[in-house]
Amino acid sequence: NTTVTQLDLSQNALDSEGALHIAEALTVNTTVTQLYLGVNSIDTIGAQHIAEDLKANATVNQLNLCYNDIDAVGAQHIAEA
Repeated sequence: NTTVTQLDLSQNALDSEGALHIAEALTVNTTVTQLYLGVNSIDTIGAQHIAEDLKANATVNQLNLCYNDIDAVGAQHIAEA
């Protein structure tokens, strides 16, 4: 991908496994700056996967995770990424 800068995967029933795949894609992403993952079933484990790979990603500057199943621990992982 060399052209997509916004990716909206909201309302796709993504769970922690789906979040893992998104996270893996983040490690090689160089164009997507806005990632929308709201209204899914991403839990704390999924948030941890995303956070770990966001640390290696300097491109994403907007991340929407609203209305998921992320608790305070998962939010802390994202905040530290």
